[in-house]
Amino acid sequence: MFADRRFVALGLLDGLTSFHQVALQVALPLWVVLFTHAPRELVGLLFALNTALLVVLQVRARRSLPPTTRQR
Repeated sequence: MFADRRFVALGLLDGLTSFHQVALQVALPLWVVLFTHAPRELVGLLFALNTALLVVLQVRARRSLPPTTRQR
């Protein structure tokens, strides 16, 4: 497994890029509750805002790209 350098590199890259899930689901709520004076209900609002922004910005980003042709 470690002899295949592309596989190891892809695994490391996947680990780095998926770290944001842990930060969003664990670290953000803990930070809001423990280190700010914000109400706890803000955590739910932040998750809803994050979801809405992801949907809107992904659609906008896709529309700004040139059309693709389907390859067979």
